[in-house]
Amino acid sequence: MSRATSFDAYSSALGYNPNLYVFVVLDGTHLFIPQKDVETVEIIADLHPIRTEQGFIGRFGGHGQESYVFCLAEDLSLITDVPEDREYFFLLKPPADVQAAIQAGTADNTLLGVVCNEVETINFQKENLYPQPLPDIMKLPQSPISQLVIYHDKLTYICPGDTLWQYLTLQSAQFIAENEIKR
Repeated sequence: MSRATSFDAYSSALGYNPNLYVFVVLDGTHLFIPQKDVETVEIIADLHPIRTEQGFIGRFGGHGQESYVFCLAEDLSLITDVPEDREYFFLLKPPADVQAAIQAGTADNTLLGVVCNEVETINFQKENLYPQPLPDIMKLPQSPISQLVIYHDKLTYICPGDTLWQYLTLQSAQFIAENEIKR
């Protein structure tokens, strides 16, 4: 069996191509998210602007369900003012662990999104990208970052969709708590 054929068989068995990632730019921060964890990518013009006590900046009603979108700063903190150069948003699939969704106070099928400057699909195999483990000194509690890779001479973070989804719900809970303290 040729290498391409064996890889095709592997991809078919998984139901997705494990080398495909969605490349996302949030100002100066570059992220990769496994494509299997991203439901869709849309233009920001399709987003209905709202501001909620949970920190959402928009709502998207496409694909037959209501989805909510956040805005993250370069440091991945939640912000409510959307920079003008954010042109897209992506929606993450909910975590496979339904209990995590329930603890976050969302429906177990809720898609959560993030607005971004740029987005494109990258094939790690074709680009010769090799993720490296996150050094211990860079590990932070609750951080969605799991690995690193150099892409176009820039350090790029890899965030699994489940982890990023859970991170967003934690940021939202923190946003709610901070706003209750201010009242």
